[in-house]
Amino acid sequence: MTSPYHDLPPEAFWRSGVARTVAGSGHEAALGGAMPLAEALALSLPISAGAGIFVLGDAFAGALHRGLAACGRSVEAEPPPDGFPPAVLKDFGWGQGAARTGPLRSAREVAQLLAELSGRRAPRAAIREIAPGQFIDSLRPGVEPAGFDSHAAAIEARAAHLAAISKALTSAEVVLLCLSSATCHEDPAHRSAHPPEAAARIGGLVPARSTLSQIESELSSIWRDLRQLMDEPRLIMALSPAVEDGWPDGARDRANLRIAMSRLATRGRRLAYLPLHEVLTAPGRLQDCLAPDGRPTRAGLAEALHLVCGTAPLGLPQGGTASVPDSRTEGDGAESDDPLVCEELLYEAFAPGGRA
Repeated sequence: MTSPYHDLPPEAFWRSGVARTVAGSGHEAALGGAMPLAEALALSLPISAGAGIFVLGDAFAGALHRGLAACGRSVEAEPPPDGFPPAVLKDFGWGQGAARTGPLRSAREVAQLLAELSGRRAPRAAIREIAPGQFIDSLRPGVEPAGFDSHAAAIEARAAHLAAISKALTSAEVVLLCLSSATCHEDPAHRSAHPPEAAARIGGLVPARSTLSQIESELSSIWRDLRQLMDEPRLIMALSPAVEDGWPDGARDRANLRIAMSRLATRGRRLAYLPLHEVLTAPGRLQDCLAPDGRPTRAGLAEALHLVCGTAPLGLPQGGTASVPDSRTEGDGAESDDPLVCEELLYEAFAPGGRA
């Protein structure tokens, strides 16, 4: 007796494709062995081993950016100035992400930014007066905590910000998009998307959730604008393992993000989906890789960097520390109770030469 799974390759199954340790590799098997990005995605997205990577997305994307910067692999739009203590730089948004926007959790926010860069969208109502003589850029409210002292100064700062991102994109080879939500805060009057941090400082914003079809449209818009802004861009999409938005129906939104990313990844050789969430939240890894608040631990960041570029900066565990034992040898030969593994054992039982 055979099954539909008997002729699938090992990488099609969880245990052999993700969880099983590669003998002698020194690290867990993720994407077939936690190999460098160029190797892991060689079939769908060949890139050079030293490609510059521009990271956009949520707070986890910010952590990835900082890790990649320590590896010399990240492209940054607004590098931190010299001579300031780390706490001051953080307060003004420097070093917290490649674009210095603050977290962009949804595809809609990223699509809006890129549409502005490509000239398809005007920065409608981005600059807001929150007090007499105090203005903020509501699309990145964390970059000037005290606000700007004039509307003109805020406009000038946003123009310089957009120019810096455009320049950074032209020097990058890969854009890594890491998203965690399908919900943002919307200004209904201007149909503009804002981060939660803006809602705390300006009024009139309401929660807005993108449906699956809308997410697909937003991701397509991102890809269209990247092709206009970059020469031969490559887009890697990942669902963030961090759950930070707190919105109701967040699990459904993340499932829709995963579906939309996978669908877009099939549309061209320069598009790919990176199973970052799947690897870091796998059975046996979650507690090691993510803190209770959803932020990556040192081991989790090391694992993520191994997925992306095959290395981790000094000071992080080289090769990762989260261990996922082979279920067939765990406990002196006892088989795991993990339902994913048990399901695969059923598939194997009906394979030619199986144990059925």
